[in-house]
Amino acid sequence: TEGAIAGIEYYHDLFQFVPPGFGNAFYIKTNDAFVAGIVPMSTNYLAFFPGLANKATNEYADVTGYFACPPQVGPDGVERRFAALGGQGASIVSYSKKKDLAFKWLEWFIKPDTQMKWAKLGGYTCHIDTLASDEFLNATPYNPTFKTSMEIFKDWWACPEYDELLRTFSEIIADYVIIGNGTAEQALQKCTEKWESIFEEAGY
Repeated sequence: TEGAIAGIEYYHDLFQFVPPGFGNAFYIKTNDAFVAGIVPMSTNYLAFFPGLANKATNEYADVTGYFACPPQVGPDGVERRFAALGGQGASIVSYSKKKDLAFKWLEWFIKPDTQMKWAKLGGYTCHIDTLASDEFLNATPYNPTFKTSMEIFKDWWACPEYDELLRTFSEIIADYVIIGNGTAEQALQKCTEKWESIFEEAGY
């Protein structure tokens, strides 16, 4: 779509402002660039914020601010605001011989008292009352941002081929965004063809 093309073109233009060699940067490298004063702003998962709030590892800790993904108005005029969930949820394997123990642990873990204790220790809770509590919101400078993010989380892909879809998207789009080969439209068309092939091979 025209909106998708415009979005990838903007991504390409925005990428010109990142430090050299950041084509494969992940949380450690982006945090290092921020605390070194190389970049004024960085996007990362909340799980990697403790180092930014610690004066021992970030001399700018006292003046570092945090915010959730901002809303955006799409080409269709609709305002949307989402955040992607990072990390792993608690899952119980159906064929486990110890499912009963796993359920007992889960029953204990989701209790309000347990969630509050976990949150006070630095854990990220999805328990609504704990999220809204002063104890949680004041525990770290980024916890209010976590609460906001929890309210706008959205699952994107819920299919077994997610890993392959994400990997091929990254490789194909990076060839345009990072390397500068071709156009945004060509990259998206190539990605579309690859994804169609992946879905067809999977039997969709």
